[in-house]
Amino acid sequence: KSGRPFSIMYVDIDEFKFINDNYGHKIGDRVIKIVASRISELTDSKTIFGRIGGDEYILLVPGDISVSEKLSGEILDAVKKEIYIGDTNTCHYLTASIGISRFPKDSKISSELIRYADIAMYSVKTAGKNGIKFFEKELETEMMRISNIESLAQKYISEESFTFAYQPQYCAKTKKLRGFETLLRIREEDRNIVSTQELISVAEKSDIIFRIDEY
Repeated sequence: KSGRPFSIMYVDIDEFKFINDNYGHKIGDRVIKIVASRISELTDSKTIFGRIGGDEYILLVPGDISVSEKLSGEILDAVKKEIYIGDTNTCHYLTASIGISRFPKDSKISSELIRYADIAMYSVKTAGKNGIKFFEKELETEMMRISNIESLAQKYISEESFTFAYQPQYCAKTKKLRGFETLLRIREEDRNIVSTQELISVAEKSDIIFRIDEY
């Protein structure tokens, strides 16, 4: 209501599924609490902080971009500190991906600010995790593209409608055909082929890649 600038910060623990799958949900819940405690220690009374679900946290940080930039860097450093988990007291190192949207620069609507911060966080994930990203309008188009390819790949998997292209491989010395490289092909509604590089890049960031392997 005051119109003063603030940031929405979306924090997600990287590779958290690995912890749940290998150590169990009890240990996973403990890790969530430890990370929450570390983040909470970095915030002041003006910052609103909570867990939004799963291994994701959200913060409302009053102030300009420099405040959220400084805090996000501190959060990354705090998350990276070792955590001892499991009955064997195994030392595990975590990282996090953080997306940030800004009021009023990016939007004046709370739901949009949260969605934009989530989009920015997902962009960090797709770029390799363990980083910080401020929302930019171009990211929304990029994420829509990724979502469309994921949906298209799911459709092709369920309908078993992939097509293949076979690229010949020749021996440079004998000039003889040695075999073929199989290239997976899917087409968009405009009939344009989605490049293999783009398809695999999207598929590798979800379980789609395993379903494609099985196919």
